[in-house]
Amino acid sequence: LRDRLTEELDYRVEAKNQRLFAEFYRHHPFIHVPDVVDDLSSDRVLTTELATGTRFAEVAATWPQEERDLAGETIYRFVFRSLYDAHAFNGDPHPGNYLFEKGGKVTFLDFGLVKRFTPDEVDLFESMVRTIVLERDGDRFRELLEGANVLKRGSGMTGEEVLDYFGYYYEFVLRRE
Repeated sequence: LRDRLTEELDYRVEAKNQRLFAEFYRHHPFIHVPDVVDDLSSDRVLTTELATGTRFAEVAATWPQEERDLAGETIYRFVFRSLYDAHAFNGDPHPGNYLFEKGGKVTFLDFGLVKRFTPDEVDLFESMVRTIVLERDGDRFRELLEGANVLKRGSGMTGEEVLDYFGYYYEFVLRRE
């Protein structure tokens, strides 16, 4: 816990994380990450380019559903493209870290808590998605979960029970919406 808190409070680490995401999404049409201003940043101060936009509360309360849907799609694309293509996950995804513009453009802020993944870890995630969504193989999915120490070996859960329980998290990709 101490290591993670120390890391979260070290703006050099956050600046490094933010540079990774800013570079990865540079020139993206609707995902924006502000650049770090290195000359004005240190281990105790992080300065970035000015980012403007509308806060979540206003979007939720006043924007039309179509605009809210576009913003939601952008957040979804950011999370999963970051994970599967950049092998990084911004571990502080909450509405206060987003600024919105009409047309689905979202600016992402606060990169103090980022988890980086190895190619093998991302391969495991992809195998899990393929197994539960495309193949609907509960026994194989249970084996993957056990191998990843998400589910205790010998838990007694059947493949069907695993699909029933963990399938909830994959429902949204099973529907054509």
